[in-house]
Amino acid sequence: MQVITPRAAAALIQDHWTISTSGFTGVGHPENISRYVEERFLATGHPHNLTYIYAAGQGNREGKGSGRFAHAGLVKRVIGGHWGAAGPRMAALVQENKIEAYNYPQGVITHLFRAIAGHKPGVITKIGMHTFVDPLHDGGRLNAATTEALIERITLKGEPYLFYPAMPLNAVLIRATASDPKGNLSYEE
Repeated sequence: MQVITPRAAAALIQDHWTISTSGFTGVGHPENISRYVEERFLATGHPHNLTYIYAAGQGNREGKGSGRFAHAGLVKRVIGGHWGAAGPRMAALVQENKIEAYNYPQGVITHLFRAIAGHKPGVITKIGMHTFVDPLHDGGRLNAATTEALIERITLKGEPYLFYPAMPLNAVLIRATASDPKGNLSYEE
C-alpha cells in the first residue's frame, strides 16, 4: 500500500481541475488536505482556476473547510448546496463578482455525485422547479459573474423537469485515515 501525506495529496491537484470535498459543517471535511491546497496556492499561485463542488456546507464560518478555497484565483467556479458554512471570505468573493457561484439543492448534488460515479449524463428531477434554481428564474446563479446556464429545463412525456448535467471530477478530497489501491477507505483516526 502506498501512503502519502496530506501535503503530497494536495500537491497532486492541478490547475483548472474540478474538485469536490466530503463533510458537513465541521464534520468529515478533509481539513489537512484543504489547508495544504490553500497554503500551496498562497505560496505559488497553484493550483488555480478550480471548479469546486460540494453538497453540504463545510466549514466553521471562520476560514476552515470550504473557506480554505475562498481565494480569488484559486477557484473560478463554486457549486454549493449550502453557502453559510463556507464563511464570509467565500461570500465576499461572490458578492464582489470575483468567482462564478451557483447554489444547487443539497440533495440534488448528492444524487449528482452518484450520477457522475455511474457515468450517467446527470440528474433529472422536479426539485428546484419554480424556485431560484429554475432556469426560468436565476438557474441557481448567485451573481453577475455567473453567466453560464448549467441547469436545463427539459420535457419528458409532456412533463417539465430540471436537468442537472454531470461534470467530470478530477479529484475528490475525502477525510479518511487510509485507502487501499481499490479506493476502500478506513477511519481508524
